[in-house]
This record gives sequence, C-alpha cells and structure tokens, in this order.
Amino acid sequence: MPNVLEPMVFSQPDDKARIWHYMDFTKFISMLENGSLFFSRADCLGDPFEGHYGGMNKLFLDNKKSMRPIVLLSKEEALSRLDEEHRTKAVEEERKTGKFPEITRFYDEEEQAQFDEEREQKWQLVEKLRKQMMISCWCLSDHESAALWKLYSKSDDCVAITTLFGHLRKHLPDHLLVGKVNYVDLNSHFISEADVHYPFMHKRISFEHEHELRIMFRQTPDENDFDTPAPEPGEWINPINLETLIGAVLISPSATAWFKELVEKVVKRYKLDLTVRQSALKQLY
Repeated sequence: MPNVLEPMVFSQPDDKARIWHYMDFTKFISMLENGSLFFSRADCLGDPFEGHYGGMNKLFLDNKKSMRPIVLLSKEEALSRLDEEHRTKAVEEERKTGKFPEITRFYDEEEQAQFDEEREQKWQLVEKLRKQMMISCWCLSDHESAALWKLYSKSDDCVAITTLFGHLRKHLPDHLLVGKVNYVDLNSHFISEADVHYPFMHKRISFEHEHELRIMFRQTPDENDFDTPAPEPGEWINPINLETLIGAVLISPSATAWFKELVEKVVKRYKLDLTVRQSALKQLY
C-alpha cells in the first residue's frame, strides 16, 4: 500500500470511488505487454506550469521580508522580553487558566535572511524535481468524461480502463504516493511551501474537469542526487496484476465495431479475462 507523507498533501478518496485511466491504443498494448503502469516525467506532461509554485508564491519570493515568520516564545523568554505591565497580565492569565499565554515574535534580521535563502533553495530544488517526479494520471469520477475522451481521441483508437480506488491502492508498492489534485487560481492562491510535493499536487483551475487522482514517486539513483533526470518522457514500472486491477476496458465513443473486436482479441491474446465494451457516450458522437 502507498505511503502518505502528509495528509494535507495527499488526500485520498474512499476505496469505493471509481477511477478511470484514458490512453491511446499503443499505450494500451504497451501496458499489456509490460504488465505495468506508465509513469510520465512531470516536465513532460504537456503543462508548462506542472510542478511549479504559483504567482502568489513568486510575489512573496521576489519581495524579501514580505513573509515574516513568527517564533513562539518559551515562558522564560517571554517574561524576559515583556514590560512590567504585560508581564503581570501574562502571569495573571496563567494563574486563572493554568496555562501561560502564547506570545510570539517576528524573526530577527539574521533569521529572516536565512529564511529567505532557504525559500530560494527550495524553489530551485522543486525545479530540479520536475525532471525526477514520475506521475501516473487517473480521473476520479462516477462517470466517464466526454472531455477526456476528446482529449485522448486524436484518432478513434482510444481506450480507457476503469476500477475502484481500493483495488488500485492494494496493487501499489509502498514507495508510491497517491492523492487528489487540488485545482486553484495560481495568481491568487498561495501554495504551501512546507513540503516539496505541494506544487505537484496543485494545478490551474482550468484543468478542474480532469478530477485527477495522481500517483507519484521520485525516480533517482540516490535520494541525495537531485541533478540526474529520470528517463524522458517516462517509463513503465512496477509490474502489477492487470486482471485483478482492471474492472473493465472501454473503447472510444467514436470507435468502430472492428476496433472493439480488435481490443477483445488483444485482451484474449494476453490471456486476460476482462470485459471490453464501448463507451456509453457513443450517442454523443
């Protein structure tokens, strides 16, 4: 089962939630041949904003000291910093509530300079991670997506597989991270910089129709190596039991009868007991 480093980063759906994976026919054949899922490198997914912080983050990065962290003071440090009036009030509050009040201070100049430097280093790190983060994209929805069929149907030979999230989760090794993508306005939304995975779990709101569930991991020869890029544009990894993972195989709404027969023959050739049916959206085409 996959790891979850931080629940706020990787929010997962219910195990009974239905998910979809759309692909062209060649990718489908490759999936059967390799018995595994294809993961694309983040910077090769086609979205130039993939794995980037937003405009609001950039605004704060460019304006030094615009983000001023605070430090929670210990009781001893607070008492030493407070004037007599506020010190008396703090002691009185502790006597009444049994808890010393929370007193904070802003970073001093040295701490602020170090904070700003660390932020710049994190931005540089995330940029490097765009060439190491490997991603598999799924659609989280109770129904097929006409928009995604059109996106992947550059021709009629488009295929989708569907399953339940719980089935997928049980097939994934521990080092894979899984979560729902958040869709935000990157010009007004500040993406948390507490975890380097946050930029990879946020996309522009114009992609909200994708309802993406993302599987992700970092491909690197060494965890301390941030300079060696993963294979471009991606690779097949983590062999899994496709027969138990896939609930059904659907073909494009615009596909002809012969293509459905072809997909059925291919599935049988790989000795997989899978249902192949045409998209329920056929009447839309």
